[in-house]
Amino acid sequence: MPLPKIVYPSGGGTELNFTYAPVNKPGANELKAIRHDSDTISGLRQSFLERIEEFWTIEVNNEPQTTSTAWRTFMLYALAGGSFDFYHDATVGTFETFTLEDTTWAPSFAFRGFDKFKIKLRKVIA
Repeated sequence: MPLPKIVYPSGGGTELNFTYAPVNKPGANELKAIRHDSDTISGLRQSFLERIEEFWTIEVNNEPQTTSTAWRTFMLYALAGGSFDFYHDATVGTFETFTLEDTTWAPSFAFRGFDKFKIKLRKVIA
């Protein structure tokens, strides 16, 4: 099973390697259309599409508390709006650039020595 990693800021810098793979991963990114619809008197619908946004939710269930300082440092950067590169497989050179959609980070106790958390990522449109 490939382990992901995060590199921030986007384009290089600090690496944050996952200890275990995220769980409950969807097969594709969540899509959300930003559009404006209006219906005419005759019943016709007109839609104006601004953009389609992509999101990806990461659920980490078993992150050792020994890595909490590294995660906290990354989250302080990401919560401030910084972009980062997410490698779905740390051994492969392909990545997607994201920002953090969430405005809070609330890790919780999983079991002795381990935390769990979820974060929602917004894909940066090139």
